[in-house]
This record gives sequence, structure tokens and C-alpha cells, in this order.
Amino acid sequence: MTRLILLISLFLFSCRCSGTGSEEKITPKRIEKKSTTQKRIITLKDVLKNTVIIKGYWKESDVFSDDEKNWVCSGIIISYSDKRLKIVSSMECTGIKTLLNADPVAGGPEVLDYSLKIVTPQGSEVLVNEITANKTTGTVILTTGKIKLVNQRDFELPPGFDEVEVGDNIFSVTAAVNGASSPTVTFGRVTATDNLLIQHDSPLSGISTGGGLYLKKNSQFYLVGINSNSVNNFKGSKIKGLNYSVKYTEISTGSVILSSSNPEGACKLIRGIFSKPCEVK
Repeated sequence: MTRLILLISLFLFSCRCSGTGSEEKITPKRIEKKSTTQKRIITLKDVLKNTVIIKGYWKESDVFSDDEKNWVCSGIIISYSDKRLKIVSSMECTGIKTLLNADPVAGGPEVLDYSLKIVTPQGSEVLVNEITANKTTGTVILTTGKIKLVNQRDFELPPGFDEVEVGDNIFSVTAAVNGASSPTVTFGRVTATDNLLIQHDSPLSGISTGGGLYLKKNSQFYLVGINSNSVNNFKGSKIKGLNYSVKYTEISTGSVILSSSNPEGACKLIRGIFSKPCEVK
């Protein structure tokens, strides 16, 4: 009888041990799950992968010799869904104003060809399919055709969004063109703001148009504006040598025109934004 009680005690003890072992096996899974939710640290190098090159081309019919133009500027990736990129940029990057002025004698352009193309941070090219132009803010959102990319490897989405105050340290990012191995970064400070625009002294070039204005605060980066070279409605004092950005938080306000990135779409933008005639040849 004593032997039987001893055997039963040994059996129950072994069951308790095996139960404790099964609980310990799930502990690494809990740690792994916790680690995947930790906040990712964004570096300046990551922010630079948020900028793309926009290449544009138009050709306009003329009596003696057709006019044509190529241009490049900057844009910012704001989303990637269904293998399509959405790029925010300045209206200037569409080239429609130069197209409008190509034939002032005729009163309006006769468009033979028009296209926009995106060059991603890793060098892939994809055509723009749709243009959403904001008449109020002077910004555009470009939607590309399908392209296979991997987020955080081939490109980066904006690290975050914020507002700025006068005196904040900011920096502008210009797309890598003319053989540059990386985008160009220029630094400055916010000198004034109004409801729509940010005035700053970060140096810009023509290619800087459509690029991002960023703020670094508490070791975090934030996209705060879209740089523009043709801002005429700033409500504060305009000082020579200062530049302007449209506040990112305002790009969805106002009235928009949706068009295609082709001759018909270019004419739709010219008629809708400038109220001028435009024909497709």
C-alpha cells in the first residue's frame, strides 16, 4: 500500500513539471510579438528615400516649327497601394503653364504630346496615369501606373506630419538629378507663416520645386510643406531671398481638377485652371 501511494505521488509530480514546461515554451513568442511593435527609428537617410524625380515632356504644334520642352523637378511619395504610387508635388511640375505660354499668338496651345514620368529612389521609372490638381493650394497629386516596389527597401513613406512655428529649424530635400548619387539637402529656418504657406530661408533651385520641407523635433522627422518657386499669394511681407512652401496639412483643402497625364488631360487642366482655350492635335 505504501508503495502504491509513492507511485501515485511520483506520477502527479511529473504531470506538474510537464505542465510548467509547456507554459515556458510560449514565452519567446510573447517577447517576439512585443519586439515587432516597437517604434522604428527614422534617420535622415530614410527621409531622403521619400523623394522622387518627376520628368515631364510636352510638344506643341506651331506653324513653322513645333515647340517642345523637357523638364525635371521633385516630388514626395505619400502612399503606395495596389502597386501604384501617389506623389505630391507643386503645380509647376506639371509644366502646363509653360505649355500655355508656348503659343501666345494663337491664344491657346495645340497639344501634340504630353506626359509625366516618375523616377523612384532606386532608379525605376513609371508613367503617371492621373493628375489631381488643386487650384487653391497650387499642389498636385500624381498617381502612377503599376510598379512593384518594397516599402523601406525601395522607398520610404513620409515619417510623420506636423506644423511649424517661426524660428523652427527646417531642411529642404531636392531630387537627385544630373548624376547626383543622392538627393540634395539644404538647411534653414522658418521666417513667417500664414494659413496656407510657410516662408523660410532654406536655399532652393528650380529642381527643388515640389520637394519636401521637413522639421526635426525631439529626434523625429516630420514633413511640413511642399516647396514652390511661384507663390504669389503670401499674406506676409515678401523679402528677397526667401522661399515658400505650401503647408502639407492644407494640400487637401480647396477645389481640385482630375485629369489624365496625356494631351487631353493637359488641355483639361489649362481650361480648368487658367480658363484658356486648348486643343489636342
